[in-house]
Amino acid sequence: MTQQTSCFKLAISKELLLPALRKGDILGRVSLDRNNIKILLVDDHEIVRRGFKALINAEEHLEVCAEASTVSEAKSTLTELEFDLVITDLSLPDGNGSDILRFISLHELAAKSIVFSIYDREPHISEAINAGANGYLSKRTAADDIATAINEVVNGNSFLSPDVLINLSNNIKGRKSTNLDSLTTREREIFLLLAKGKLVKEVAKELDIMTKTAHSHRRNIFEKLNCTSSFELTQLALRTGLIESEDLV
Repeated sequence: MTQQTSCFKLAISKELLLPALRKGDILGRVSLDRNNIKILLVDDHEIVRRGFKALINAEEHLEVCAEASTVSEAKSTLTELEFDLVITDLSLPDGNGSDILRFISLHELAAKSIVFSIYDREPHISEAINAGANGYLSKRTAADDIATAINEVVNGNSFLSPDVLINLSNNIKGRKSTNLDSLTTREREIFLLLAKGKLVKEVAKELDIMTKTAHSHRRNIFEKLNCTSSFELTQLALRTGLIESEDLV
């Protein structure tokens, strides 16, 4: 069952509010609550949610405002309340965490998303990223990295925990051939833009082509390079020296 805390509602009696406003006490706390990063936590194991919630709420500016144990509960909560971030497991009783990520994209919700899962290898990582995940943490992630990941993602960046990044890199290095020579001039141009972190619509605008055409080129690039996500394109471009870390947007 979905659990909600009081971070969306603040009930204060007039007797308490008026004196406090004169002192500036309650007003300060209201401002702090409003500036907190509001998080929906989705995991079907209550003990995991409790531990993760305690870890997150220990950070002054972070607050788990609601919890869900299924895909349907998460979707219902997302239609009722606004969040800055959704953190979800992949394996849920009535579906996959990626279903929640696609729901966020489909309904154009403002919430960013992080997958927190025991699965730290392909194809789970690419599936989540392709569904819209802004970050991916394995459940072996160090506690200190969790707050870092949340801050990075909420500020518009992507974040992969170190073990996930290593697994992705090893997956790419294990391939016999990069097949970069098979790309056309246009595909190579789009490949580099995607590898730098550009979105498909941004690539289309920069190259003055239709978004549909850019999507078609991306599919061809993925097929030729045997990649399944833009993260893999980035790792491939970095490994082959086609881009530097400073080029990432």
